[in-house]
Amino acid sequence: MSRKLLFSLPIAAMLAGFINALLTAGVHSIFFIVLPLMAFIFGYYLSWRWGLLYGFLLFAGYTFSTALMWEVRWAFIGLPQYLGAFIFGGFSILLLGALAPIVRGGIKKAGAIIVLLILAGVVAGCSYISVPRYRYSYGLNIMCTQNMELLLPVAIASDGLSAELLKSATTITGSNPPDWYGIELVDTEYGQMWNLKMYSHISNIDPGQIGISSNWYSGSDEIRSWPGRSPTKMLQLTPKFDVRVINTTEPETIAWPSFITASRILEEFKVPIKVITDTETEFEIFLTMNIDRISGINFGYTKDEWYVESFDFKGMTGDRWIIVPATAENAVSIRGIGD
Repeated sequence: MSRKLLFSLPIAAMLAGFINALLTAGVHSIFFIVLPLMAFIFGYYLSWRWGLLYGFLLFAGYTFSTALMWEVRWAFIGLPQYLGAFIFGGFSILLLGALAPIVRGGIKKAGAIIVLLILAGVVAGCSYISVPRYRYSYGLNIMCTQNMELLLPVAIASDGLSAELLKSATTITGSNPPDWYGIELVDTEYGQMWNLKMYSHISNIDPGQIGISSNWYSGSDEIRSWPGRSPTKMLQLTPKFDVRVINTTEPETIAWPSFITASRILEEFKVPIKVITDTETEFEIFLTMNIDRISGINFGYTKDEWYVESFDFKGMTGDRWIIVPATAENAVSIRGIGD
């Protein structure tokens, strides 16, 4: 190998790591497994010293790119981020670069078999980290001074997600939870909706003020796999109508590179609700239907994507339907160690 090519490889190694990080964060997290494979390939055709160097440069370029996407300043002064990524597995990239030349002596030798097992283990570990994990929740925060009965939109699902999952962990929490509550699916003129009843003994609150907060949360444990399409297209509030496509990125959330780290308003729409009390009073409801997709893209870095449909509404109770404006939002961010 010519000396000119040998000394141009460091730039190629750093650039390869940088581009691979962009593909992992911007296209799919499974590209993470290419990092140890590249380290092995660089080392296989060189000496262990050069393999060690290029393994380090691959890791440095890859982690610099990831840190740059997470927060620009950490790419230059975030030494704990680099050390954390190295400690949690980045050292394996250097190890593969240094050990790869052993395989040239024949794959039937004990040393070569051990190196190939290490390679398989690192690739399997990166694959496991990069497999997306999903979390879903349907949350409700209520502020009202009276006992109440509510009719609220439900979250519907299809293509492999059981509707039972959405009501698998129903609890009531908050500083002033109701003494009694009940929830069931009922048929209404708008189709199936949640019927939620909250009753408390309230005697010391000014009925003219919003002073008591009750929270209802229904969600599921984290799920590691998902059959079919992206869950952001499988879980939505219903009924909804007057849907208007927005699809605009919020300027204050844009970071470099904006196609990776950003928050985007996808839609605006309306949902019906009904809030019934014995005496008409003021109320506030904040409802969110949320799904998170979390995947490892580096040793110590993750990519978080979440899809949220929500509304925050203040009004007066009464035995009548209220049409509430809501939004659908999608956001993506890179998170690092200690974030």
